This record gives sequence, C-alpha cells and structure tokens, in this order.
Amino acid sequence: MGRRSLPESARVLSDDAPSLLLHTRDPHEALEELRAHDVQHVYLEGGPTLAGAFVAADLVDRVVAYTAGLLLGAGPSALGEAGVTTLSAAPRLRITDTTLLGDDVRIVAERDARRD
Repeated sequence: MGRRSLPESARVLSDDAPSLLLHTRDPHEALEELRAHDVQHVYLEGGPTLAGAFVAADLVDRVVAYTAGLLLGAGPSALGEAGVTTLSAAPRLRITDTTLLGDDVRIVAERDARRD
C-alpha cells in the first residue's frame, strides 16, 4: 500500500504467494479494493504511519501487540499520527488474550463498542 513503485526483484512480488499492490494511501480505498478481490480479513503489518492511518480512519477492530522484557530509551513508536488528541477521543480496547512467549508477551485487544 502506497504510491511508490517496487523493484521487480522485491520478494513480495515472487510467485510464493499472491500479492496485490495497492497504489493508494487511503485506508478506505485500500479496503474497497481488497473487498473487490473477496478479501474478508486484513492483517496490517507495517510501521507507525500505516497503523496511524487505519486508526485515524476508524478501521481498527483488533490489535495484536508484542512486548519484550527489555527497555529502550528511544526508537520508533508503534503508532503514528492517528488523529487522537485526547484520552476521551481514544478508541477503547478490551484485552481478550495474553500469552507469555519466553520473555515476551503477546497481547490481543479488541475494539470495545460498549466503551466507545
């Protein structure tokens, strides 16, 4: 998803799995295109800009986050600009699962419509 072209050598373009390049930055347009290809579920894996765009568009209903047993003083954030400026405007999530993975923890949280 995005407007930049990919080099023909990009692994995502291999024949290992089907790929669909979406030449847009608009989450709604991307989902419309995926729906046209009968895609029913979307797993976003990317950086804070992609995550922020989908949160800002109110299109996130589940978050799967991993946390490690270490502390860093700096680094990229998990969520970029999402249009949320106050706690009261933040989407509410309900933790539905936690799994210990060695020293890491996987946290699954789902949109809680009762708290929106």
